[in-house]
Amino acid sequence: MYKKFLGEGIYGKCYELKSGEVLKIFKIPRDIDDLKKYKRFLEYKNDSVLFPYRFNIEKRHIKSYICAKAPGDKIYNSLAQYDIFNISKHLFKLERDIGFISNGNIIMYDNHSENMFYDGVKFSVIDVDEYDFYDYVYKHDLAYVYDRNMSKIETCMYEIFCNEISKTELSNNDKHVIYDQFKKYIFWDCNPSSQILIYKNILEKFLNENITSLDSVKVLTKR
Repeated sequence: MYKKFLGEGIYGKCYELKSGEVLKIFKIPRDIDDLKKYKRFLEYKNDSVLFPYRFNIEKRHIKSYICAKAPGDKIYNSLAQYDIFNISKHLFKLERDIGFISNGNIIMYDNHSENMFYDGVKFSVIDVDEYDFYDYVYKHDLAYVYDRNMSKIETCMYEIFCNEISKTELSNNDKHVIYDQFKKYIFWDCNPSSQILIYKNILEKFLNENITSLDSVKVLTKR
């Protein structure tokens, strides 16, 4: 039944099935009441956020579920090798899909670089177990829901860029100067697709080099 073990988190273990799908087995089975939430997620199904769609239920508890497998690799392994302009374009698609689920008052919890994948064509977000609906608390404030969800993606992009700069031959002082310039834009009113282009411009001005991908920064030093 299982093709291979994919990984283990706080709440469960994941396996790739022969069908190409992913099976997540909960360490502590979820209450049957959570099934309503998971099924409602499917009303906001999209290409970017991979919601579960089949469930194994025993004695009024959800033992496991099946979802699609995210293409590519975790972004901290994959993002650096791809063209930054293309990443920006593909982030725009992710932003649109997150906007769609935000309109359903879905709050994205547990969204970090371990749960984001990229294959050079699309971004995928996995492990949605802790997502929830806030129908009453934020019913009339969808902009807040979207901004909160998007801040998770912004933080991931910032961390990836900082991590890649940490691998360069730049001095620690130069690295901190770049980190500080990056940090300013986390709080600006612009989405990740725009922010990474800003980060690219910061690097190019600081290094006096044309930056196509984060991998191309690793061998550069400030002139």
